Amino acid sequence: VLATAGSFVAALANPWGWGIYPYVLNVGGNPVVRRFIDEWQPPVLTSWAGGLFFASLFVLVGALIFSSVRLKAVDLLRVAVGALLGLMAIRNGLWWSMAAGPPLASLLTPLRARFARAAADDQPKRAHWVVVAIVVALLVLASPWSRSISPLIPTGERSVVASSTPIAAAAYLRHHPMTGNMFNSQSYGSYFEWVLPNRPTFIDSRIELFSTRLWNDYVALMTTKPGWEQIMKRRDVGYAVLARKPQSYLDIAMRDSNQWSPVYSDRSTDIFEFDGPR
Repeated sequence: VLATAGSFVAALANPWGWGIYPYVLNVGGNPVVRRFIDEWQPPVLTSWAGGLFFASLFVLVGALIFSSVRLKAVDLLRVAVGALLGLMAIRNGLWWSMAAGPPLASLLTPLRARFARAAADDQPKRAHWVVVAIVVALLVLASPWSRSISPLIPTGERSVVASSTPIAAAAYLRHHPMTGNMFNSQSYGSYFEWVLPNRPTFIDSRIELFSTRLWNDYVALMTTKPGWEQIMKRRDVGYAVLARKPQSYLDIAMRDSNQWSPVYSDRSTDIFEFDGPR
């Protein structure tokens, strides 16, 4: 009870104070968040995160069936709530692991006798040192100082600045003023807000802060649904900054349009300027 009360109070140490609680509830129930953000999608077997979740669920159910230990009602409730949360969203896998870990340990206690002889000696075993070495290696490889050589990070992303960061495109925009509002790929929003503070972005990675109408317009534009050019005019978009990977339908449509001109291009970014009638 004290730990729960303390956690409730500790969570108030944030810029929003009590507002953090309705914020969490609103994010979890936001249809846009649940539609577009991968971590809020239900787990599926075809993803590594979903595969791990269902594998752990299978192990726990098997332990419940075959173990001679019988869990208390409160432990069963904890497991049920954790499993329900895990089935709702990938990001809830953390809650599932916290809920399932202690009950699973209890279910596996009959196996303890089989390892009693190995545990009789208090001296560290060779296997213990192997585990320590693995943990240390992971810590070293995950540190920022070894990022450039770490096999845990894809080759193209080992530099401090990811290769997909639109540094050159931002420099072009800084020295080439354009009229109208900017439309940008969502993945570019936060970076542009940092390096080009005087150029408001269309959208960024804070997905829960934008209206459903704005997100619907963004999707309609990126997929070039019928009427996308009218949305551009309604939003007074004068230029578009688009990531080339993955290439959007909008990038292709603008190349074929007689109202949009490509003014900049590199291996990661295309910039188009509107030159049609307003």
